Amino acid sequence: MSNDSIVNVGELEVLVRPVPPTASVHWQKAHVRLPKKPSRPMQEITSKLDGHTEIVPALPDSDEWNAWVLKMQDWYAQVDDIREEHIQDQMQFYMDYAILGWRNADSQDEWQEMPDEEWEIPAALTRHGVDSINDKRVAYIMYAILDENWKVQAVASKAWPEGRDAERDDSPVTREEVAAVLDKFPGRDEDSGRPMDASAGGTRVRRADERIRTRDAASRGNCRRPGFLVRALKRLSGDTDGIE
Repeated sequence: MSNDSIVNVGELEVLVRPVPPTASVHWQKAHVRLPKKPSRPMQEITSKLDGHTEIVPALPDSDEWNAWVLKMQDWYAQVDDIREEHIQDQMQFYMDYAILGWRNADSQDEWQEMPDEEWEIPAALTRHGVDSINDKRVAYIMYAILDENWKVQAVASKAWPEGRDAERDDSPVTREEVAAVLDKFPGRDEDSGRPMDASAGGTRVRRADERIRTRDAASRGNCRRPGFLVRALKRLSGDTDGIE
C-alpha cells in the first residue's frame, strides 16, 4: 500500500503501516474498563416571577459546578492510572499491527512475517519473574526488533505519520496535569495548600474550568493519535521536552 513505509532499525528494516484510529478505539473497548464518568452538574432554580422550580445545568462558580470539577479531577486521575497499567499491552498491539514484516537492511529479500523457528522468547524473563509475551511474533518484535528505544521511536513515527501529529490529543490528562488543575482550584494556595483570598479564587477556578472543559470536550471527539502513549515513548527515550 502507498501509505506503508520502510524503516531502518539497524541490521533489519521493517515494513510499517499506519495505525488507524478505529484500531485504538476497538482495542480499548475490548481491554480497558474505565470508571463511570461524573455526570454534568445540574441544579434546581426557582422562578422569581411565578415561584415554579426547574432543574437546569449548573452554572460555573456554583457549588454544584465546583463539586463537579473536583469529581472530574478525581476521575481523570483514576483514568490515568488505568491507562498507565495498560500501556505495555497496548504498545504490543500497536507494534504487532503496524509492523507487517522485516528483512535484512538494504536487501531485496522477501518480507518475513514470523520469527525463525529456532528463535525463542528469552528464558531470563521467566526466571526472574518478568511477565513474558505469549505470542512468539509479538515477542520477537518487542525483544529482538525493537530492542532499543530509538527503534521504537522510528517505527512509531511511521505508525502515526507526521500529518496526524497536529490532530487533537484526546487522551485523558496525566496525574501531573490533574495536579496542576487542583493547584488552581479555589481555596488552595498554589504553594502550600492554605486557604487563599477569595478575590484571587475567581480567576483560578475559571482557569480550572477552562482546562477541565477543554479536556472533556476533546474526549468526546474522534479517537486520534494516543497522546498518553506518545508521552510514554518520550519517557522511554529520555525526551521529556513538552511533557508537563
